[in-house]
Amino acid sequence: MIRRTRAVVFGAAQVLLALCTQLTASPHASAQWLPDRAYTEGPGIRVGDLELHPGVAVRGGYDTNVFRTSGKNGYKELPSPILAVTPHLNLSTLGRQRLTQGENAAGAVAVPLPPRVAFNLGAAATYFHYFEHKAPKNLEVDFDSLLNVLPSRPFGFDVGASYARSTRPFTAPVSGRTNQTYAFDRVRPSLLLRGQSRAGVLQGSIGFSPNLTIYESSTFSYLNLFQYEIPARLGWKFLPSTALVYDGVLGLNMYDHDPATTSGAASTSGAASVFLSDSKRFQSRAGINGAITPRLAVRALAGYAVVLLNRRQLDDHEDGVGEAALTYAWSSKDNFEVGYQRMVDVSNLGGWTQLDRGYLKSAMLYGGAFALNLEAGVAHVNYGKLLSPDGTALGTNNTTHREDIRIDGGVHAEYRATNWFAILADFSALATLTDFEYARAAPVPPYPGHFKTFQVFGGVRAHY
Repeated sequence: MIRRTRAVVFGAAQVLLALCTQLTASPHASAQWLPDRAYTEGPGIRVGDLELHPGVAVRGGYDTNVFRTSGKNGYKELPSPILAVTPHLNLSTLGRQRLTQGENAAGAVAVPLPPRVAFNLGAAATYFHYFEHKAPKNLEVDFDSLLNVLPSRPFGFDVGASYARSTRPFTAPVSGRTNQTYAFDRVRPSLLLRGQSRAGVLQGSIGFSPNLTIYESSTFSYLNLFQYEIPARLGWKFLPSTALVYDGVLGLNMYDHDPATTSGAASTSGAASVFLSDSKRFQSRAGINGAITPRLAVRALAGYAVVLLNRRQLDDHEDGVGEAALTYAWSSKDNFEVGYQRMVDVSNLGGWTQLDRGYLKSAMLYGGAFALNLEAGVAHVNYGKLLSPDGTALGTNNTTHREDIRIDGGVHAEYRATNWFAILADFSALATLTDFEYARAAPVPPYPGHFKTFQVFGGVRAHY
């Protein structure tokens, strides 16, 4: 199984949308029981009924704008070379690959029923060393685990837990403050109840997931957030590879401090920079997902989303949401996708944000050894009413409205030289174009205004 351990591959800043996706590169054909090089991280180590996949990546790179500043009005762009080291470990119960073509399966073709309990755990930590002395050295962590009870049975449930520590991007240095990053810790346990008909034609699930986000810097501690989500999904498979689908989610969002107090001149942990409100969010979508022909697939969902804010100084927001994507695959490992997304979500700025994004992306595998992923997108982003903690306009010239054009792009390439060693390279770009300017220089707002940044990384990865 390939794990999407973002810390291993990406050198880009943490942004609303991922700029690239990790490639499904795979082991060398010398491991005869691995017929498909895109199947897994590496040969792995079998420990009883578990598979262990350790690895480490070492990369060097360069960031053109470490602090995401505009380059204007005295806020110059500050570049820096970067060294990143990422050990990672994946642990899981035996997957289909070993069960059907593993050491003890003798090349069995029939796929046995999944075990009554399946387990998957992944952990990665990335140490970033910035050679620019104003950019602090830091450590990002990515951990997730999932326990599937009675998978592929009529009834079952999943229990999961994840933890992530994100430290980038940095903020512009502020006099008298030493921990100037957007560093936050996010803890997310989850429970999902599943049900399906005997043949799997009808499938459904409902879950519960609390989400705790804690900012480490006193500058942003007023943004500490508790979120509770109840997701639900339904699917009806009316063709072998096509289904009518529904998804919905109800979310409650509550700040750790009372926004009515925190949004004053100061809180007990530090001065707030924006007007905040607890909120509720509901989203409901329905559509179709599946193949039209053996090479052409479509995904189309449309629905409705609403964000209701507790504090009347901010405006509620409701609108249509959805996505549409067309994928053309000229082989089982090579495809091209064009799509459009519209999302409405909660935000620290104005209580809500709406994003409309068009994108192109492609994944290709050459000779079973060289993988290439490309993605580019352009988005229009707007926010709710932007107010300072005292209720006045957050922008210059009494501006309370912000609209952005966000441009992103990325390339990831990986060459699997052997069954345990790979050479990789990444390039990513992100630009936010906006006329909005914050009226306050400090405290630092949660998301910067106009900026652009480019990152390039190259390195090697050893994995087994």
